[in-house]
Amino acid sequence: MLAALVVVASATTLYTNTETVTAVREHDGAIWVTTSGGLERYDAATLARTDVTPTAPTPPAPPSVSPRYAGARETVRVDTSAGVVVGTAGNGVWLDGATPRRLTPTGQICGNHVVAVVEWKGATWAATFDRGVCRLDGERWVTPATEFRMANDLAVTPRGLVVAASEGLFVTQDGVAFTRWAGVDETGFNDLALDGDVLYATMPGALWRVPLTRKAGKRPTARWVPGGSHAMQAVAVGAGAVWVTSEDRGTLRLERNRKRRTIVVSDRVAGLPTSWHIDVATTGATTWVATLRHGLLAHTGTTWSRIAGLEDAWLLFVGADAAARGVWVGAQGGLYHVDDDGTVTDHSALLPEPNVHVVVDRGAELWVGTEGGLVRSRR
Repeated sequence: MLAALVVVASATTLYTNTETVTAVREHDGAIWVTTSGGLERYDAATLARTDVTPTAPTPPAPPSVSPRYAGARETVRVDTSAGVVVGTAGNGVWLDGATPRRLTPTGQICGNHVVAVVEWKGATWAATFDRGVCRLDGERWVTPATEFRMANDLAVTPRGLVVAASEGLFVTQDGVAFTRWAGVDETGFNDLALDGDVLYATMPGALWRVPLTRKAGKRPTARWVPGGSHAMQAVAVGAGAVWVTSEDRGTLRLERNRKRRTIVVSDRVAGLPTSWHIDVATTGATTWVATLRHGLLAHTGTTWSRIAGLEDAWLLFVGADAAARGVWVGAQGGLYHVDDDGTVTDHSALLPEPNVHVVVDRGAELWVGTEGGLVRSRR
């Protein structure tokens, strides 16, 4: 059976995971299944899935003591003309019996809350907030076994594919075996940025510098509480510096030279509208900063400006477009493109769900990670 995907428009595909089931109902010759990844329709006679309709993610069921079924918590059990249908939290919907039969298609994307997307070794890899990482093989997703579930970012490096996860910093060279980065025993990693033969990694209380070659250094080192920040969010390299966003000290600008430790703090005290900065990206000489609820900021030279049209937006992501002349902006409620002259264009019509956590522009394709699945839009 093929992975869960929905053609939303002629050139748009949504990859979604439907393994968490919240309701089952038989109606008009079909069995309808409500899931965290959309509304499924199964033919009542053949039990073949015939349709998946994107919907807003369903809220989790209230906590309760539930039996286990097929290795997961049972969420619903319904008598139908085809037999007893059982829904689970994480392992799909099943036809009960002496030999239980799984109806939910296999090969689905590992999770719906997609936070990072990269191309590595000819495959697209996705990181999800609560169900690890997976790669797209044709139209099927392959999910490797890992010791982490809460993945926050991915980076392609000369040493392999690196994963920043709440459980630690991990690397794989073959896409099968993931190991902890030697010399890094901390947990809580949330963002990555590659700078030649150096990888920067953030956790709330520290900025890590991870050398990838002997020339860059012998071992990973951490700079704890830089600029006085205890809540770092994201890191980017460009426009002549290392840029780190934080929830408490705004944006930190660090010299790239290891021997110079100058840090410039740009926050509300320095004149910006807020100190709660979420994400950062650079294009040429411009640094773009996404704030929690005060829109998008741009820094060029020594001047900060606020992008008109997004002043009140609650932002989650900012990243360069394919030409590195403008940026894509993901919000709690939409998807936008901002040209280098500040022109804002709304692209929210592409979304199956309004909260956007990552956008990857490959020129011919646009990948958008939301809390309701991964969109692949061909141009």
